[in-house]
Amino acid sequence: KLSAAELAETAQGPSRESMLMLSWGVALTDEDLAPEELSKLGEFSQAMNIQPTRAEELKLYAQRYMVDQALMNAYPQGKRDGEAHAQAMDLARTLGVDAAEAERVDIRFRKRMGLV
Repeated sequence: KLSAAELAETAQGPSRESMLMLSWGVALTDEDLAPEELSKLGEFSQAMNIQPTRAEELKLYAQRYMVDQALMNAYPQGKRDGEAHAQAMDLARTLGVDAAEAERVDIRFRKRMGLV
């Protein structure tokens, strides 16, 4: 268990932000964000002096990454697999990503993979 003092001793700036974003990613991997996890992540961001708006951005980055990874299965051989795509969009909802943001993640994924 990390104390507020230990977290305050971490390198400031991008290092702390990376730590928080990775913590969000770990918390989201089981697709179930428990209230205790949410509380602990809030404590981490406060102890590392990350502003609430920035903490929300970092959470969104982690959520987008999780959806992006799920989309890898949705486009085998460059063609959309409807069932796998629906599963990725279900995951987005489960993680708290709204439909419009999930669609933007999908668009960026297809652009990056040269599928658009």
